[in-house]
Amino acid sequence: EYRLSTESQQVVVYDPAKFYQLMKKAGKASQYENFLMNDSMCDLDTWMSDNRIGISSVTDAVRYSVSCGDRMEFGKSKVQIMEFAKDPYGLPYVPGSSIKGMLRTMLLGYEISQNPEKYSQLADRIKGFQTYKPDRKNYRRETNEIEISTFNTLDREDVKRDNAVNDNLQGLVISDSKPLKLEDLVLCQKIEYHTN
Repeated sequence: EYRLSTESQQVVVYDPAKFYQLMKKAGKASQYENFLMNDSMCDLDTWMSDNRIGISSVTDAVRYSVSCGDRMEFGKSKVQIMEFAKDPYGLPYVPGSSIKGMLRTMLLGYEISQNPEKYSQLADRIKGFQTYKPDRKNYRRETNEIEISTFNTLDREDVKRDNAVNDNLQGLVISDSKPLKLEDLVLCQKIEYHTN
């Protein structure tokens, strides 16, 4: 749904339905369908170039564009760009569940940093999974165990401890934000750092 424009240093986002209609008019519908269904190694910019589709011929399908600024290093391997959550009218918004997840992660990190001895056995088990090719299933299981031991402390009768009704954050409800404007969007690179 987007094209990295090296000349204008922008990400151009297309309306998929309008773009498809333009491909139909150009007689490229089957090639475009093939690209969408099968070609995970090719990006839209390369596909357009390979199929001799000029940028000016798809301007009617442009939904919006966002400046890359200094966030995108052109010429290196392409990075996947994740689109921001949008409402039915195509306007971006911040999901309340994302805010709650962020708060949950912050509280969990704080709890672990304040009580490392409480989590030492789980930490030792996780260290045992640190191999060349880590087993995500084991990490997921241990992560769930850490969350349950931290948040599932309500101890409601006749309910298993790992049940969501025992989660002490289950009563915290955070609504979605009001819709933002497309002009509010910026392109950012996600960089993860270890806590130490």
